[in-house]
Amino acid sequence: MFSHVTLGTDDMARAVAFYNAVMGALGHAGHAADPDGGWAGWFTTRETKPDATPNIWVMRPIDGARATAGNGVTIAFEAPDRATVDRFHAAALAWEGQGLLLPGGIAFLATLREPGRIGELVEGDASLELKSLDVTLLHALIFEKLLGIEGLDKVGYTRNPDEALRAPEEGFSASFLMNPPSVDDMRRIALGGEKMPQKSTFYYPKILSGLVLWSLADFDA
Repeated sequence: MFSHVTLGTDDMARAVAFYNAVMGALGHAGHAADPDGGWAGWFTTRETKPDATPNIWVMRPIDGARATAGNGVTIAFEAPDRATVDRFHAAALAWEGQGLLLPGGIAFLATLREPGRIGELVEGDASLELKSLDVTLLHALIFEKLLGIEGLDKVGYTRNPDEALRAPEEGFSASFLMNPPSVDDMRRIALGGEKMPQKSTFYYPKILSGLVLWSLADFDA
């Protein structure tokens, strides 16, 4: 089931010395490292599978920030092929997750650890329906709180998933893939007197821009 576990560190030399000692005590002496690249790994199956990848990785967080209990830690599952990975990704996105793509083919799936806390995590007086939208979580939690990005002047948008997948290899820092809001989401939020977030109401087919509607009820019978 599990492929490997990654642990973050701010001191590679000290971490390598520590895990060499404790992994050796458990009988897992296999070790590979790239100090310049900021990672090291230990094997449990190196002797029986010469081509095995490490089961425990220690590395500096890829975002350059300090290693904490939540930054630098990942748990990876094994999958036999890319089709299985795609099915896993699709199933996770359908369960309130967002995809994050970085240059070099690095991909993550971001989910809320405590979905029940959306109301308090997203500040403001908006309804829970509005706060729960993927685009709201992206703007309020990831852009503003984690990355310090205010406003959308430096953020691009595409409705084409293929363009989003290519973007990190074409000069963009990252791509975020979200679940779109449903028509029912928009209806409930609009009837509640609230406005949908920017770029969240691109529906197709849609009414042409500039088209005027006039209710026949305005005319005398």
